[in-house]
Amino acid sequence: MRRFFFISGLPRSGSTLLGAILRQNPEVHAGMTSPVFSLVNALLPRLSGGEFASMYTDAERRAILRGLFDSYYIARPEPLIFDTNRSWTQKLPVLLELFPDARLVCLVRPIGEILQSFEHQYLRNPLQVSQIVNRDPDTSAYTRSDQLMFANGLIGLALNGLKEAFYGAASDRLMLVSYQSLVSAPAEVIAAIYRFCAIAPFAHDFAGLSYSANEFDSQIGAPGLHDVRQQVEPRQLTATLPPDILARHGGPAFWQTDGPLSRADCTWAANG
Repeated sequence: MRRFFFISGLPRSGSTLLGAILRQNPEVHAGMTSPVFSLVNALLPRLSGGEFASMYTDAERRAILRGLFDSYYIARPEPLIFDTNRSWTQKLPVLLELFPDARLVCLVRPIGEILQSFEHQYLRNPLQVSQIVNRDPDTSAYTRSDQLMFANGLIGLALNGLKEAFYGAASDRLMLVSYQSLVSAPAEVIAAIYRFCAIAPFAHDFAGLSYSANEFDSQIGAPGLHDVRQQVEPRQLTATLPPDILARHGGPAFWQTDGPLSRADCTWAANG
């Protein structure tokens, strides 16, 4: 029987790296962000309003939405699917209706580091105006950072969704994993994720990774955005953002100041 799990959290925090590691297990399929969230989001209003809304029961709505997952992954032979989207935290109640045993692995990273990572991506491709900055050629480090942090920006939207799930009634379904923990102690982190998801252990090769999404990255004007290095290891970010931007988003994150969630497996990972 196929089981679904979910990777969410903050952007530029290791979700693609985690997917590249997990997919080494022949029982697991994982990758970069999938379109399933967008399909669910598009269909929900059609099932909730309009001339045909009264023709659906909740059981039928549940079956239709669950069918999106089964249909999208119909060609995948693996019994364990990790679907990735940083917006799944916003839809945790929906996921629990569709998958009562749902588990979300949420990657986190200091906001200043995430902003710097996006800025590095921008600087690597100066001749392309990417979708990350809404194809706007007239930006500065300040406007780019502000766009990312808006409530509907790439970081702001994910951050607010993560807070909603973190403080919500189903927070026990979340496992928070820091990017630093993942790259510094990958074997321990992956073992903890397997325990959290009740998956049999597997011996991963953290020096033999391979993953890229060249066509997708080129389409959005951000070549190399989802490239994964062969070796899992920490890497120091060179600061190129003005100090006042980094200072504005410095200090401990909410998942650090409010303490770990009540799950032994993720306590060290969330604080790593």
